Amino acid sequence: MLSSSPGDFFQCGVFVDFQQWLANAANYFHTNWQLDKNFSAKVALFYAYLSVYGLNPRVNSGRRDAAKQKAMQEAWDRGDRAGLKVRPATISQHTEGLAIDIETNNPAMAAQIAKAIGLGDGYSFAKADPVHFYQKA
Repeated sequence: MLSSSPGDFFQCGVFVDFQQWLANAANYFHTNWQLDKNFSAKVALFYAYLSVYGLNPRVNSGRRDAAKQKAMQEAWDRGDRAGLKVRPATISQHTEGLAIDIETNNPAMAAQIAKAIGLGDGYSFAKADPVHFYQKA
């Protein structure tokens, strides 16, 4: 698997075993992005849907500790906003491995897909965070 994605489930013109791909992708998200194991399974399915619908998903953040979250807030506050769409929250599900940031070429459609499979989406926030997807309580 590639370091930036869980791999393609359509290889050499042939679909691989999708259940196996989902299991491998869930493991990838758990291991490489340090997501909660159960959340990783939903993210794998979400990533597959994003790919099938041609949304070109690109993961840019998974779990991060409280110190990293605070550093990102401080960077935003001093005007260093490279790679950030909105100011990082003070309390974030990223610190628990229950949120992931995935850029797509159609954030509105990505949000619809997330809702359809039971994920929360930052696109719906009062100040939209179109790359943010999280485990709903």
